[in-house]
Order: sequence, then structure tokens, then C-alpha cells
Amino acid sequence: MPTTLSTIKLPLHTACLAFGPSSQENWLAVGSYELSACRTIRQGRLHILDVADSHADNLLVVELFSHELPGVFDLKWNTAPAGNAELGLALADGSVTIIAPPLSEGCWGQPDTLVVEEGSVATCIDFSPRAGTMVASTASGQLSLLQATESSLVLGETWKAHELEAWCCAFWPSQLWPWGWSLLHTSKLCPGLPGLHRLL
Repeated sequence: MPTTLSTIKLPLHTACLAFGPSSQENWLAVGSYELSACRTIRQGRLHILDVADSHADNLLVVELFSHELPGVFDLKWNTAPAGNAELGLALADGSVTIIAPPLSEGCWGQPDTLVVEEGSVATCIDFSPRAGTMVASTASGQLSLLQATESSLVLGETWKAHELEAWCCAFWPSQLWPWGWSLLHTSKLCPGLPGLHRLL
């Protein structure tokens, strides 16, 4: 029987979580998503928790940061930019958000947000091994490549990857794999990204 080391109650339903990279290995990012009773409002929140080993029979969990967002469907850590961690989120309003933690104790910066598809839901994101490149999938079956510059997120190529919902996507290592309700297997070269193939 598993042993419970710690319990923390959050105000909304938990949808996804991921521990930070080596520079923030004790940080746990938690995304929440909840549909209102009238089914018209998707609300969510990002929590950053510090999970510390107390060398006892439990873990000490402290909330470092909390930010209200549309529902969070997916989140991933990225360490490609010079080893500085940043967190990407796929949101229920069809947007993608990038947020960087402070390098030292202090206030977190404002998230950088880009709508990848109006009127849809961003379901998944992933970071390429190439610095600054990421992909987002949406509930309409669309995939979008994004480029993170020093000042903003920029929307690149967008294409229809599935007839129905595209629920997840991942880079591996020079290929882009989307998965959804329909599975197609054509491999094509992504324009503007030499050597990167996509499976449509």
C-alpha cells in the first residue's frame, strides 16, 4: 500500500503537473482546469510549489507562486535557453503562455501569451531541442509552430494535422509527432526548420 507523504488542497481541479528541471528540481508546477456549472466559463490557475524533503515521514510543500489563467490543459518545462528554466502552458482559450521564474527570490514576471487559434482549446505543447521552437495542438486538430524571441512569442506555420481533436504532440528528436482521434502517417519536411519532419 503506497504511503502518503504530503497532501495539499488546491481550489480547482488539477489537470496536469510537472517537476522542474535540475536548476529547480524541487519545484512542482501544477495546472488546474474547471468548467463552470453553466458550462460557459473555463477557469484555471497555475501553482508553483516547493517540495522539500524534511527527512521525516512527510514532505514539506510550500506554495511559491500562483497565477489565475484560463483552464490549463498542459504544461511543460523548457531548459534550452542557456539553462534558464521557463514554463510553457496550453490554455483553454486557445492560447499558449510562457512564464519564466525569477533567477533569485523576487516577483515573477508577466506571462508572454499568444493565441494560436481563436475559439478553440490549446490541448498540448512541447519544446523542441532547438532553442526557442515549440509546437502547440488544439481541439480542432490544428498544430502550430511557435518561435520564442527575446521580446515575444511569434506564430509560425500552422496546419491541419487531424480531422478531429489533436490532443497531444511531441518532438522526437528530428520529428514532430501529433496524436489525436484520427491517425495519419504521412511524413513531411517542416518549411523553415531544416531537418525537422512532421508526421501528419
